[in-house]
Amino acid sequence: QSFPQVPVDFYTGLLGRMNAQFAVMAEALKQSKGTDQESFGLKVASPDVFDGTISKSSAFLNQLSLYFKGKKITSDDDKITITLSYMKGGTVGPWVKDMTEKLITEEELRWVTFTKEFKDFFGDPDPAGTARRDMNLLKQGTHTADEYVASFNELKNDTGYNDAALVDKFEKGLNSALVNKIYSLPDMPTTLYLCLAPTFPSNSPPTHTYIQHQKEKKAGP
Repeated sequence: QSFPQVPVDFYTGLLGRMNAQFAVMAEALKQSKGTDQESFGLKVASPDVFDGTISKSSAFLNQLSLYFKGKKITSDDDKITITLSYMKGGTVGPWVKDMTEKLITEEELRWVTFTKEFKDFFGDPDPAGTARRDMNLLKQGTHTADEYVASFNELKNDTGYNDAALVDKFEKGLNSALVNKIYSLPDMPTTLYLCLAPTFPSNSPPTHTYIQHQKEKKAGP
């Protein structure tokens, strides 16, 4: 049995139409991937699970803010839902249950209202007092000077201390060997904070440690 001969032009046209369809499909797939990437936003770290520890509440909210911005999450409902999903264990159970019921039953639960209730329940009632206690306990120990400065700077703004008090606290937390070494330099700084953390105000008064070392240098051996 013989079959009619199909013209070459037929196959050429068919291949052309198929290639055109493939090109359309490839472009659609490319646009779809771009849309998916835009919807997910940047690659950002997920927030740590929050268990109700007061000292971690502020960091938890900061992590959430970065996560929402990176993922381009703007809906209040989405923000609240995601936040509740990262609250587990510890003391959060009853509060999460109450807020979940509010989220489901209320017509509109605003993110601003949610974060206020979160801070009222889990926030530090006395951040200045906590920062001062932590600063009194802060010692350089085996840490480097840079690590000590970083830890100190995390606390200083919440303490409410003036510049003179901050410099005094800073020097008390340093290792005595480092204090003596720096103050033994020919051109020693008026404060160790100026030496190790140059961003501190330059008009800070000399500390007791500085004055004592000056007296010892003048007295000589």
